Amino acid sequence: MHLKPLFLLLVFGFTICSPSSNMVDHKEEKQKITTLTEASSSNKVAFVNATVFTMSEAEILKNHTVLTHGDTIIDIQPSHTLEIPSDFEQINSEGKYLIPGLSDMHVHLSDRNNLSSNLRYGVTSVLQMSGQRGEISDFLALRDEIDQGESIGPRLFLTGPMFDRFGLSRQTTAYAMTEEQVPELLKKHIESGYDFIKVHNFTSANLYKT
Repeated sequence: MHLKPLFLLLVFGFTICSPSSNMVDHKEEKQKITTLTEASSSNKVAFVNATVFTMSEAEILKNHTVLTHGDTIIDIQPSHTLEIPSDFEQINSEGKYLIPGLSDMHVHLSDRNNLSSNLRYGVTSVLQMSGQRGEISDFLALRDEIDQGESIGPRLFLTGPMFDRFGLSRQTTAYAMTEEQVPELLKKHIESGYDFIKVHNFTSANLYKT
């Protein structure tokens, strides 16, 4: 059985409540994320005796083993029926959960700690909604770093600086005062490689239609 690629997160001590910052050992959690990321990106890995949420079945799959090769799931079977090939690294997942990666489609990332925080809570894709913020000066470069495996973080989808007549700063706002300015701003966004356009509060109806 060959299944389509699917982001997986191994959730340690899964809980609905998010622990406060003083309850989380961020260095330890980051190391767990790093270890799992390195394993899943380049090796053959078997997650053994996991509880699996597939999102395609009403039933939760208990005591199942999931075989992955790189970023592709190649098999999911009850652990007692699946013979794990000898070249697969085995990760004991008893008492833990495998879930599809979650997506947060409206975030404002301000520093790189936000990246590991998202992964810690199962968010593997995010949509960054407002230009450059905080210590992250170039989200386009950061997106490339993550895609190439040079940095650890969720998959980034990006809007450029938001379109508006007024705004907080040049970092977060692409000012469009007239209809004539809109095509050039759109061209810059497209050529820069942004995924979406964000239009904000003070944009007039005519500018929006343009």
